[in-house]
Amino acid sequence: MPPHAATAAANGIGRSSVGAAPRPRVWSEVGPLRTVLVHRPCGELRMVAADPRRALFSAAVGDAEAGAEHDAFTAALRAQGVEVLYLRDLLADVTRDRRRAGLLTHWLPNLMYPRDPSVWIGDGVALGALAMPVRRRESDLFARVYRDHPRFAGVSRLTPAGASPPTMEGGDVLVAGAGRVIVGAGARTTSEGAGRVARALIEARAAAEVAILDVPHRAGFHLDLVMTMVDRDKVAIRRGLRRQLRGQLWRARRSSIRVDPLPDPLLAFPEPVEVIELEEPRSTGDPLAWDHGVNVLAVSPGRVISYAHNERSNERLSAAGIEVIAIRGSALARGRGGPRCLTCPLIRDP
Repeated sequence: MPPHAATAAANGIGRSSVGAAPRPRVWSEVGPLRTVLVHRPCGELRMVAADPRRALFSAAVGDAEAGAEHDAFTAALRAQGVEVLYLRDLLADVTRDRRRAGLLTHWLPNLMYPRDPSVWIGDGVALGALAMPVRRRESDLFARVYRDHPRFAGVSRLTPAGASPPTMEGGDVLVAGAGRVIVGAGARTTSEGAGRVARALIEARAAAEVAILDVPHRAGFHLDLVMTMVDRDKVAIRRGLRRQLRGQLWRARRSSIRVDPLPDPLLAFPEPVEVIELEEPRSTGDPLAWDHGVNVLAVSPGRVISYAHNERSNERLSAAGIEVIAIRGSALARGRGGPRCLTCPLIRDP
């Protein structure tokens, strides 16, 4: 039995258990994390070696090394009481064919970053069009699971389905809590896509307010490479970029939406927050040069999973009172994704 299948069986995942499964709901970025959706990397990473840049990787990566690191990551999640679901298992439930499920994921090396194709906000899901051609088929797999798997029966879709979904990626979306959602507009989520998402969330009453922050291209291709929540009142921001993040605040009115300037990214949060500035000194040619330790995954308030190689950033987080669970991630990081990227939260408490 493959490692992910054995783990799924241990978690009670499969057609025999979906009827009793709790419905997805995500109310915050840092509340206790209950259930996540992941994809364990395997043979699809072999295609990266031919042209890492085209595959969106910083360097080639071995599937065995990445798979072992991913297993350690999911073990760390389970140690925190998090239920781990595997995309390939859900696809096998839908197709009733495990081999076909494997073929559907085989040519998608970025699928180990399931944060991007969809994002759950409240009890609904937003799916967008991924910006890079090599990733666009990932959205179709997630849409199929959400449509056909009994675990997701009756869930509401927050963004329009059809031929022209908004260009939006989950790495640009923070569920800040208290009815506030933050969306980054930059290299992967377009300004138009961010605006369409903001309008859709407000009209569906999935959010009362949506902050749209313009992310400078040099800062990172997703908002969560620049800024993440690590506690209810603490935010990690890449050093020197706070003053470059500006945007708009969209608010629901009786029969319209009001849009106001947002001169400071901290005003995007519903309550005052403390800033923890992070940066890792690396040379331009380093495969991990993109990683400044900001892309961490909160498993509960004040407790995060981080890559162990971000030593300086982890020390700063610890000094600010954040408990850091460090995992090995030198292989997983070569696709330019951190622990937050490695998960799609399905159930997270306020």
